[in-house]
Amino acid sequence: MIFLNKLEFEAENFLRLIKKGESIKNLQTKHLTKSGEIVVVLLSMFPIKDNEGLIKGFSIISRDISEHQRIEQGIAKLERLNLIGQMAAGIAHEIRNPMTTIKGFLQLLLRKTMFSDEKSYMQ
Repeated sequence: MIFLNKLEFEAENFLRLIKKGESIKNLQTKHLTKSGEIVVVLLSMFPIKDNEGLIKGFSIISRDISEHQRIEQGIAKLERLNLIGQMAAGIAHEIRNPMTTIKGFLQLLLRKTMFSDEKSYMQ
């Protein structure tokens, strides 16, 4: 994807909307910086009108939200890892409970057959 072409395309569309008197609010888009870094930008554009209501210009507010998005992605990853940990603990618990019961019954059987020749089968 070539971001410069995308930016030119977006700018033409934005200008067309602004000339119609429409506003663009909180549009999230990606752009390539001069240093080659891709940044996520939140854009808002508003027409500026004179007293007669004629459009004389426009205002653009842009905010780099790349870091904010990285933090949100990190939080989402931590939440997924937390969920996986909870599932693993639940599965371990479900396996441990029956094993504890079986171990207890085997100990009872071992005591019961302590004086029997069948003791060797219980160990």
